[in-house]
Amino acid sequence: MRQAIAINEKLVGADSPEVGTNYWQLGEALNDLGQHADALDAFSHSETILTSGKPVPGQLATVYKGMGIAWQKQGDKAKAAKVYQGALARLGKADTPRLQKMQK
Repeated sequence: MRQAIAINEKLVGADSPEVGTNYWQLGEALNDLGQHADALDAFSHSETILTSGKPVPGQLATVYKGMGIAWQKQGDKAKAAKVYQGALARLGKADTPRLQKMQK
């Protein structure tokens, strides 16, 4: 997956929202594998890219949700709560079923 991201960075640019999404997907995969510290790095990179551009509505919320899961799995409930709050704040008007589900 990291090789695919490197190729995509060359194709569309390292600061492309598409690459930001790739890093979010990497973070999700790493969380699933129990590699939460590495997942946080991937989510952080995704956040940096996405906040510098114009992300799709709800996109940053999914990044923050992934960060929250990683912090929670590492036992830092305070940091998890903070990023979960950021996820909820980023949802704004939840006008799609996916965003409405996240808001619950």
